[in-house]
Amino acid sequence: KYEPTDTIMCHSIFPGTFLFSGPKSKIVYPFEAPGDENPIEYQDLLAAMMSKKKSIMAPYIVIDDEELLEDFRWKQVKQVYDSMFAIKNMDRFLEMPYDAFEKTFNELPIGVKKNVMLEISARVRDGRFSEMRKIRLVDGACNSNIAVLLQ
Repeated sequence: KYEPTDTIMCHSIFPGTFLFSGPKSKIVYPFEAPGDENPIEYQDLLAAMMSKKKSIMAPYIVIDDEELLEDFRWKQVKQVYDSMFAIKNMDRFLEMPYDAFEKTFNELPIGVKKNVMLEISARVRDGRFSEMRKIRLVDGACNSNIAVLLQ
């Protein structure tokens, strides 16, 4: 259960500066560039979602709270994320040069990041993946420890 003024971490995927105006609190949340993070009050996210604002539904910002997205009220947003961020070719994604992988990975919602983490973990276990920089990036984002499997 979230209180109206609880803050939820979000990050921008908008290609440039984006100002999210909270429909309820009237707080302006600035995002300077893609990847920028900012905590936004729950009441503002809920009001934006209920009125189907592009900032949430297009989306321009991504909600990074997996528990929130599992709530039935957020089903539509989760479906947008799942369809938008589905990694259709995991092999090609994991073979990207590091800089492209990092940029793409950092824009993913946390739930999709966890799917990537599980896939990399399985591949490390069976000897099909050993790119330490990518593993460290995923470990840091997902609070995992895949790197220990390589030792």
